[in-house]
Amino acid sequence: MVATPLMENNLPFFVIYPFLLRILATALSPFPCAYSVKISLTIMLPIYHTGTFYKVDEARHIIYKSALTIKNKEKLVDFLKKVSSFDLDTPLKAMTKETRKRRLQMLKELGINPVPIPKNYPHAPLSLENPLDSFLLISSTDAI
Repeated sequence: MVATPLMENNLPFFVIYPFLLRILATALSPFPCAYSVKISLTIMLPIYHTGTFYKVDEARHIIYKSALTIKNKEKLVDFLKKVSSFDLDTPLKAMTKETRKRRLQMLKELGINPVPIPKNYPHAPLSLENPLDSFLLISSTDAI
Protein backbone atom coordinates (compact mmCIF):
# COMPACT_ATOMS: atom_id res chain seq x y z
CA MET A 1 0.00 0.00 0.00
CA VAL A 2 1.34 3.41 -0.95
CA ALA A 3 1.28 6.03 1.80
CA THR A 4 -0.95 8.99 1.03
CA PRO A 5 -1.16 12.43 2.68
CA LEU A 6 -4.09 11.10 4.71
CA MET A 7 -2.02 8.30 6.22
CA GLU A 8 0.71 8.35 8.79
CA ASN A 9 2.66 5.36 10.09
CA ASN A 10 0.67 3.15 7.70
CA LEU A 11 -2.53 3.59 9.72
CA PRO A 12 -5.78 4.98 8.28
CA PHE A 13 -6.35 8.68 8.90
CA PHE A 14 -9.50 8.05 10.97
CA VAL A 15 -7.42 6.08 13.45
CA ILE A 16 -4.63 8.67 13.68
CA TYR A 17 -6.80 11.79 13.76
CA PRO A 18 -9.80 11.11 16.03
CA PHE A 19 -10.76 14.77 16.15
CA LEU A 20 -11.62 14.61 12.43
CA LEU A 21 -14.75 12.63 13.25
CA ARG A 22 -15.92 15.38 15.58
CA ILE A 23 -15.22 18.04 12.94
CA LEU A 24 -16.98 15.95 10.29
CA ALA A 25 -20.07 15.53 12.44
CA THR A 26 -20.16 19.26 13.17
CA ALA A 27 -19.82 20.09 9.49
CA LEU A 28 -22.60 17.70 8.48
CA SER A 29 -25.26 19.72 10.23
CA PRO A 30 -25.58 23.52 10.44
CA PHE A 31 -27.55 23.41 13.69
CA PRO A 32 -25.53 22.74 16.89
CA CYS A 33 -28.26 20.94 18.82
CA ALA A 34 -29.62 17.47 19.52
CA TYR A 35 -30.93 17.25 15.96
CA SER A 36 -27.44 17.72 14.52
CA VAL A 37 -26.16 14.92 16.73
CA LYS A 38 -28.99 12.66 15.57
CA ILE A 39 -28.38 13.50 11.91
CA SER A 40 -24.62 13.04 12.28
CA LEU A 41 -25.03 9.67 13.94
CA THR A 42 -27.59 8.59 11.34
CA ILE A 43 -25.06 9.32 8.61
CA MET A 44 -21.97 7.97 10.37
CA LEU A 45 -23.10 4.78 12.10
CA PRO A 46 -23.88 2.76 8.94
CA ILE A 47 -20.45 3.70 7.56
CA TYR A 48 -18.20 3.50 10.63
CA HIS A 49 -18.55 0.59 13.02
CA THR A 50 -18.02 0.99 16.74
CA GLY A 51 -15.73 -1.14 18.87
CA THR A 52 -12.01 -1.29 19.44
CA PHE A 53 -9.76 -2.14 16.51
CA TYR A 54 -7.77 -5.36 17.11
CA LYS A 55 -5.38 -7.49 15.17
CA VAL A 56 -7.03 -10.78 14.20
CA ASP A 57 -5.08 -12.77 16.81
CA GLU A 58 -6.14 -10.43 19.62
CA ALA A 59 -9.75 -10.48 18.46
CA ARG A 60 -9.59 -14.28 18.35
CA HIS A 61 -8.55 -14.37 22.03
CA ILE A 62 -11.47 -12.13 23.00
CA ILE A 63 -13.93 -14.17 20.93
CA TYR A 64 -12.80 -17.50 22.38
CA LYS A 65 -13.05 -16.12 25.94
CA SER A 66 -16.67 -15.08 25.32
CA ALA A 67 -19.80 -17.07 26.18
CA LEU A 68 -20.70 -17.69 22.51
CA THR A 69 -21.07 -21.22 21.21
CA ILE A 70 -18.00 -22.87 19.67
CA LYS A 71 -19.62 -22.74 16.25
CA ASN A 72 -20.35 -19.01 16.52
CA LYS A 73 -16.81 -18.36 17.74
CA GLU A 74 -15.35 -20.14 14.72
CA LYS A 75 -17.70 -18.30 12.37
CA LEU A 76 -16.76 -14.92 13.84
CA VAL A 77 -13.03 -15.63 13.54
CA ASP A 78 -13.52 -16.78 9.95
CA PHE A 79 -15.53 -13.61 9.26
CA LEU A 80 -12.71 -11.44 10.63
CA LYS A 81 -10.11 -13.31 8.58
CA LYS A 82 -12.08 -12.68 5.39
CA VAL A 83 -12.49 -9.01 6.21
CA SER A 84 -8.80 -8.74 7.03
CA SER A 85 -7.78 -10.32 3.75
CA PHE A 86 -10.27 -8.47 1.55
CA ASP A 87 -12.92 -6.02 2.76
CA LEU A 88 -16.13 -5.84 4.78
CA ASP A 89 -18.28 -6.79 1.79
CA THR A 90 -16.35 -9.97 0.90
CA PRO A 91 -18.06 -12.21 3.51
CA LEU A 92 -21.41 -11.14 2.04
CA LYS A 93 -20.61 -13.22 -1.06
CA ALA A 94 -20.87 -16.39 1.03
CA MET A 95 -23.71 -15.40 3.40
CA THR A 96 -26.99 -13.55 3.50
CA LYS A 97 -27.29 -9.95 4.61
CA GLU A 98 -29.08 -11.11 7.76
CA THR A 99 -26.23 -13.46 8.67
CA ARG A 100 -23.71 -10.66 8.10
CA LYS A 101 -25.85 -8.37 10.27
CA ARG A 102 -25.92 -10.96 13.09
CA ARG A 103 -22.13 -11.39 12.91
CA LEU A 104 -21.61 -7.63 13.05
CA GLN A 105 -23.95 -7.46 16.04
CA MET A 106 -22.05 -10.22 17.86
CA LEU A 107 -18.77 -8.37 17.27
CA LYS A 108 -20.37 -5.13 18.48
CA GLU A 109 -21.52 -6.84 21.69
CA LEU A 110 -17.96 -8.06 22.25
CA GLY A 111 -16.60 -4.56 21.64
CA ILE A 112 -14.64 -5.62 18.54
CA ASN A 113 -14.61 -3.49 15.40
CA PRO A 114 -15.21 -5.70 12.35
CA VAL A 115 -12.26 -4.13 10.52
CA PRO A 116 -9.11 -5.67 12.00
CA ILE A 117 -5.68 -4.05 12.11
CA PRO A 118 -3.66 -5.77 9.37
CA LYS A 119 -0.99 -8.24 10.50
CA ASN A 120 1.59 -6.93 8.06
CA TYR A 121 1.93 -3.53 9.73
CA PRO A 122 5.11 -4.12 11.76
CA HIS A 123 4.76 -1.19 14.17
CA ALA A 124 0.99 -1.27 14.59
CA PRO A 125 -0.31 -1.88 18.10
CA LEU A 126 -2.33 -4.98 18.99
CA SER A 127 -5.38 -2.80 19.61
CA LEU A 128 -6.56 0.77 19.05
CA GLU A 129 -9.48 2.53 20.65
CA ASN A 130 -12.02 3.59 18.06
CA PRO A 131 -12.30 7.40 17.88
CA LEU A 132 -15.97 7.00 16.95
CA ASP A 133 -16.65 5.52 20.39
CA SER A 134 -15.41 8.69 22.11
CA PHE A 135 -17.36 10.80 19.60
CA LEU A 136 -20.53 8.90 20.47
CA LEU A 137 -19.89 9.51 24.15
CA ILE A 138 -19.36 13.24 23.53
CA SER A 139 -22.39 13.40 21.24
CA SER A 140 -24.67 11.68 23.73
CA THR A 141 -23.71 14.21 26.41
CA ASP A 142 -24.21 17.10 23.94
CA ALA A 143 -27.74 15.89 23.24
CA ILE A 144 -28.74 16.18 26.90
